[in-house]
Amino acid sequence: LLCQQQSYFYPLNNPQFPWDDPSCANKPIFEFSRSQIMPDMHRCSDIAVRGWAFKGIPEALLPNDRPIADWLWGHRQRAAVMVNKYFKPQKWLLERIQQANPDPQRCLAVHIRLTDKASGRDKKGLNLYKPYIEAYANASDRVSPIFIATDDGTVLETIQREWPISVSSRIISQQGAFRSQKANIPTFKLLQNDKHRSNTEALVEMYAMARCSYFVHGYSGMAEAVVYLKPSLHTRSVNIDDPEKPSQNDFKQMVKNLESRRPSI
Repeated sequence: LLCQQQSYFYPLNNPQFPWDDPSCANKPIFEFSRSQIMPDMHRCSDIAVRGWAFKGIPEALLPNDRPIADWLWGHRQRAAVMVNKYFKPQKWLLERIQQANPDPQRCLAVHIRLTDKASGRDKKGLNLYKPYIEAYANASDRVSPIFIATDDGTVLETIQREWPISVSSRIISQQGAFRSQKANIPTFKLLQNDKHRSNTEALVEMYAMARCSYFVHGYSGMAEAVVYLKPSLHTRSVNIDDPEKPSQNDFKQMVKNLESRRPSI
């Protein structure tokens, strides 16, 4: 795992992260079996990071009467500290991210996972994302891009063929990325013989989405990673799996209010 990590991120002894950082000094080293980490710690530890309330989590650690967004915020805060401290993409990866989304900040990121969803999650159709994407497109006169990250090969084709040009003309995505053409089979399974490509394209999409100011997504580890990279997206996003998500009109008004405060560019 460490060797794989250092293929994409600078090692911890890089000048960007001093080897004698106080957070590492005098820390004990533990070795865990796979089952101790997953499912044991993942389900039962009160400091584990989770992206949704999946089966097997003890009652005391579930959202219960709290809004799911409030429950997620605690997890996201803990994860963001670790991710932003220890994960520094290598130069070649940063260049790929820049190519995928060259206009950071003023854009909407949308993560659309339609192939498979396990661990108690339901697949949501493209039609549930559309009202929020259109709300963003109609919220400002500025022609801001909409970055789409998806595992389904039909999504971008459907948007270009069937959606209004006011939306389709703004769509950008990672060019040349592999996307599944088979229902219910995710890309990482289809790319088992080319894990470097699978890893690279997933990381590029995570970081490219984290360059945006707004985010529409469902329950997904990849979507959670985007918020870990940019925690401010927590209050500027719509989780379509959240029963208490804002309406498309509320989302549109939020974008309008925030964009009105930006200087013209």
